[in-house]
Amino acid sequence: MKRDLTYFYPVPLPNVYNAYVQTAIQRLNKNCEQKPYFTISFALNYSFKYNMNGGACTIHFMPYQNGTAVNLRYTVVQLLGARYEAHANEINKFAGSILGVNAQKINLDVNLFLNYAAGAASQAPRGQYQQAPAPAQNNYAPAQAQQPSSQQAPQPVPQRAPQAAQQPMPQPVQQPIPQPVQQNAPQPSPQQSAGTVICSGCGKRLTADSRFCTSCGKPVSGAPAAPAAPAAAVCPHCGKQLEPDEVFCVRCGTRRN
Repeated sequence: MKRDLTYFYPVPLPNVYNAYVQTAIQRLNKNCEQKPYFTISFALNYSFKYNMNGGACTIHFMPYQNGTAVNLRYTVVQLLGARYEAHANEINKFAGSILGVNAQKINLDVNLFLNYAAGAASQAPRGQYQQAPAPAQNNYAPAQAQQPSSQQAPQPVPQRAPQAAQQPMPQPVQQPIPQPVQQNAPQPSPQQSAGTVICSGCGKRLTADSRFCTSCGKPVSGAPAAPAAPAAAVCPHCGKQLEPDEVFCVRCGTRRN
């Protein structure tokens, strides 16, 4: 049974490959079979921790976007119960500590890795990866993810089609919106005489008890306030609201105060 797990590092391929070689040697104590910068293979022993009865693990490498894609292909004896991802996480954690960056899980077709390993050697420019320095063994010095070694092979740079220069769009000139001028109505001084009052809006002479002007409808300043509505009566026993003319509560029969 085969199981594929794919991850991504924003680090050049030679650095990632060497980090996994060091992981296989130092962390897993494996004598791995290497195809430099393409694949690493090693056997899987019986493991109670990962529920594996034996098999093999092949790690494929491929340039991807601005970094490196890594595929861990597990071929194990038992069909169910093997903890592939837990085993892969242990490998990625050790390799990530060397690279200084954590692996990001992605979803890629394993055939992309297989086709790359089969055809990249013949299709790649001469000197790309084939003449890169051989991976170190036990005396490997961790590579810096941000500062790749000067001996690394150059990475292919994708060519982008030239883009036409964008002309700035003319911006419309915003004209200030004129604000209407508010005309304040003349405020004549209220000239009150016995039994009359002057409307402050139109100047009409009104009776002293007028609350609104009969000419313009404006409230009259100084008009007598409307009488307050009588307070609603409430039953002292049950709290029901009573009409002004009700002496006894219609709910409980209690006499109101």
